Amino acid sequence: MNWYVVYTKPRNEKKTADLMEKRGITSYCPVQKQLRQWSDRKKWVEMVVIPSYVFVRCREQERHKVLDVPGVVNFVYWLRKPAVIRDEEMIALQNFLEHHHEDKIEVEHLKPGMTVKVDGGPFHTKTGKVLSVNKKKARIELEGLNIALVATVQRTQIKTVK
Repeated sequence: MNWYVVYTKPRNEKKTADLMEKRGITSYCPVQKQLRQWSDRKKWVEMVVIPSYVFVRCREQERHKVLDVPGVVNFVYWLRKPAVIRDEEMIALQNFLEHHHEDKIEVEHLKPGMTVKVDGGPFHTKTGKVLSVNKKKARIELEGLNIALVATVQRTQIKTVK
C-alpha cells in the first residue's frame, strides 16, 4: 500500500477525507487549529494546512475507488505517474504538525521575484532571483562577478530564502 496525493475541489478537503474514511479508504487531511476573529466573537477552528490536497493510502489497483469519492478531482501526478509519498515522509509530516500545532504554518509556492537558494546540482549553495516557474523547472537569475547568469534548475533543487 502506498500513500498518494489527491487534488480535491476547493474547500472540500475535510469533507472528502471523511467520505473516504466512511468508504474504508485510509486518508489524511493535515489540519491545524487556529484562533479566528469574527466581529462578535473569537473561535478555534481547524484550518486545512495544504489547500485542495488530501493524502490517501491504497493499493495501485484500488485507485479507481478513490476517484469515485465525491470531491476528488484527480491524483497529483509527478513525471506522468501518480505521486507516491514514502511512509517516512508521511510520518515526518504528521509529527511536524503534531509538534508545531500552535505555530502558524504556511505553504509557500515559487513566484517570480522571490529570492531562492539552489540546493543541488552544479549551482549548489548559489542564491538568485526567480524569473519564471513551470511544472518541473524554474529559471533563476544568479548574480556574481558583475554578471547575471540565467539558469534553468529543477524545482526540487530550490529552497526559498527568508
